[in-house]
Amino acid sequence: AGVFVPVLNVAMSKYAIVTKLRIAAFLAQVGHESGQLRYVRELGSDAYLEKYDTGRLAERLGNTSEDDGDGQLYRGRGLIQIT
Repeated sequence: AGVFVPVLNVAMSKYAIVTKLRIAAFLAQVGHESGQLRYVRELGSDAYLEKYDTGRLAERLGNTSEDDGDGQLYRGRGLIQIT
């Protein structure tokens, strides 16, 4: 967890996360989304993530055609997942 401290401090300063309440909320969100700092990549396998590239679900989500391969490109990663 110590490896994240400098990066989190910079991010909190940059985005005005400086009050006790904001720091607590931010760290709680980071902790929840990263499995208490254990994960920095989405846990789904390639097969799991590919299901969002096809069919009616993909159409409803506004996804582009599956042959563009962007499902893996935009998979969640980081302490606060991007998906």
